[in-house]
This record gives sequence, C-alpha cells and structure tokens, in this order.
Amino acid sequence: VPASEIVKLSSIDGQPVILRIMVNGNEHHMLLESRTRSRKFAQDAFNLIGRSQSALLDAPYAPTRSFLQENERTARQLCQAELDRVNSPIQLNWQLIDELSWILPVNSLSYSNLTPIAVIKMIAESAGGFVYSEKSGQVLTVKPKYKKTFWDSIAVNDFDRLIPLSITMSQTIDDALFPDYNGITLTNDRNGTTGQVKRTGTSADVLQETVNNPLFTFESMGGYGKAALAKAGMVETHTLQLPVANQIGECLPGELTGFDAGWQGITDVVSV
Repeated sequence: VPASEIVKLSSIDGQPVILRIMVNGNEHHMLLESRTRSRKFAQDAFNLIGRSQSALLDAPYAPTRSFLQENERTARQLCQAELDRVNSPIQLNWQLIDELSWILPVNSLSYSNLTPIAVIKMIAESAGGFVYSEKSGQVLTVKPKYKKTFWDSIAVNDFDRLIPLSITMSQTIDDALFPDYNGITLTNDRNGTTGQVKRTGTSADVLQETVNNPLFTFESMGGYGKAALAKAGMVETHTLQLPVANQIGECLPGELTGFDAGWQGITDVVSV
C-alpha cells in the first residue's frame, strides 16, 4: 500500500481493521494485524500482514477460560457456545458427520486456559474434521478432512472441482510411502468406550498406533478413523499452479478435486 494511502487503514473507535481484497472478482477479507514500512528511492510503501477474521477468536483478541461440561450437549452446541461466550458475530457452518453433529456425554469436554477457536478445533479434530475460515464474510466452517477416501467409489457428481490440463501452468508430484494401514483402535478412558475402525473389505491386520481421546464417541470414532486411515500406502502430493479464472474459480480446502480425468484427491492447501 502506498504510504499516502495508509491513513485510510486507521482503526475507528478501537475496532479491528478488516480489509476487503478483490482477486479477479473473488472477494477475500483480512484482519489487519501488523504492517512494515519499506522506503527506497522514489518509493514509500507499507506491507500489510494479517489473518482471517476468525483470528478474533484466538489470542490476543479473545480471552481464555477453563471449562468442564456439566450437561449432555451436541458437539455443534458446544462449538456454538464458544462463539457465544465472546459475543462473536461469526456464524457456524456445520458440515461434520451430519447437520446436528453428535452427542457428547457429561464431562466429555474439559480444558484449561484455551481460546474459543482452540476449543472448536479440538472438537472438530476428534471426529476427523478441520476448521476453515471462509475467505469472505464472518463464517466458520467445520467439515471433514476427507470428503472421500481412496477406497470409496466416486461418481462425477461427487467432485467439487474439475481441473483440466489445458489451464494448468505447472504441476509437481511428490511421493511418500506409508505402511498400508487398514485399521486403528480408538479408546476413551474417561468413559471406557473402545472401538476399532477398519478399512472396508480388509481384516484390519496392519494397525496404526492406538489413540485415546476423552471426546471420542462411537459416532466421532468413525470420522476420526476414516481420516487417519486415508493416508496409507503410496501417497502422492500434487502441486498445481493455475490462474484465477472463471472457468475454475478459486479452489478451497477440503474439496474433492479431479485433475484431467487422471487422478482425484483432496485439496489441503490453497495459496492465492
């Protein structure tokens, strides 16, 4: 930003400064957190640094607290309560397991000195999900890491985005070999719940290390196990560089993406 324009980025009444950034017709919002100044001959500019608006749910903006769940609640209700305790205007878009989420028994959730976003992240990850701050607006989406896995059948209508080779500027592929895990044992030592998740059609003879979590229920164990077993055998990481064009739009994390009718995968990182 030119130094002559920096006055427009001043806070009003102590409120956070939210920048509206347009990239080829795609809107992004950014919470301005810091800036650095660069001066050289015939040029005086500021570089702006920030995160999404959901950063307001993290330190240093949001207070921490300690908590013990005393009533039976759903995972979604507990996440909404984290937003409500700081009077956040951010809306919760829930897509994990199902619209109503799943029931967590009394005393499942307990924590010390955590911010709201840290708690929401902890709940989401217990069911194989992740938290995504939508690129524009005040919306927090909770959805599964893997919409589909490599052993699932996939129809054309299941894809969120199809990328043709013709629009791709570059492609790199990295391989990583993992054990061919096909099962995982999950436990909850707080209530004694134990379960084993196995890949469909296998005998679960190659087990991942057992994981214990006080938030595990039989519903969330299925989601966690699916995400854990999705990274097994030969895993390819494809990095694609392509223009932001109306033909494709901006890719989003968690999407089921198909490339040139040759392979499909889950988008996990997007850089614009």
